[in-house]
Amino acid sequence: MTRLSCAPELLFSSRDRKADPVGHSDGASIALIHAGAGHAVRGIAAMAPHVFIEPICLTSIAKAKADVRNDGPAGAARALSSDARKTFYGWADVWLDPQFERWDHPRRLPAEVRCPLLAIQGRDDEYGTMAQLDEIERRVAGPCELVKLPDAATAVSRSARRDASALVSFIGKSLSGNKSDVPVIS
Repeated sequence: MTRLSCAPELLFSSRDRKADPVGHSDGASIALIHAGAGHAVRGIAAMAPHVFIEPICLTSIAKAKADVRNDGPAGAARALSSDARKTFYGWADVWLDPQFERWDHPRRLPAEVRCPLLAIQGRDDEYGTMAQLDEIERRVAGPCELVKLPDAATAVSRSARRDASALVSFIGKSLSGNKSDVPVIS
């Protein structure tokens, strides 16, 4: 398993070391873990975050892996360079490892996450359900806004551009009055 102890050094280079991470999928989970570990975060925008493993996620990753291996939908394998292919398999193989199936981090999302949080999930996300957002809302201690997008899949930033106003508004509120780095964690 990967440790995230280097995340503060990798993510934040400003003198005040406070940031407003914007993350998608695994990146959103990393942002939540970072805040839950007590690091200085003014706000988090988490798009399609994972806080526990769902069967739909594992099924979709296995399908994506088969598509790449078998050059399935839209020539998935041909679209990947050798480096991208290594990255893809590194991601897929970790998620599909039987030991990883037991991973969850609601234990890491207790009252330690006190910063404002915007959590966005597409209702048609092939990797997770609204239960992810509901668990986040139940666990965090700070203000939490949920945006459940109709007709949006996992790439909420692409499938729901019309609903980006919630993200823009949240970041604007989070940044108001303070200079901040806004790392984007994909």
